[in-house]
Amino acid sequence: MKVMIAADRGVVCPHFGHAPEFRLVEIDGSKVVKEEIYTNPGHAPGVLPRWMKDLDVDIVIAGDMGPRARDLFASFGITVQTCDPMSVDSALEAFIKGNLSGSSNSCHHGKEHSADTACNGHHEA
Repeated sequence: MKVMIAADRGVVCPHFGHAPEFRLVEIDGSKVVKEEIYTNPGHAPGVLPRWMKDLDVDIVIAGDMGPRARDLFASFGITVQTCDPMSVDSALEAFIKGNLSGSSNSCHHGKEHSADTACNGHHEA
């Protein structure tokens, strides 16, 4: 199983599309067998879901994402799992143990977002 985690400085990025990097983790049973880090190829409608489909991703973990991205992932058979802010390692461990709970937080575009930062720091824990 391939799990892609939206990351920002070692923390699950609360705003999926603005994550500066993505950690791709291949899991066999409960064991991590391979890890890779990718730079975000660009935040434009549909780019990330298609890119992750091409990488054969099964599950995406992020703080939250918009409805279009969710719909595209669903159309590609990729599961979306949201979570509360936590380290990428903690999220991965919780996911493997089946304990990763979804978040009710939503990130809405507003003046606090800028093009040069993930979420301009407004979601940091």
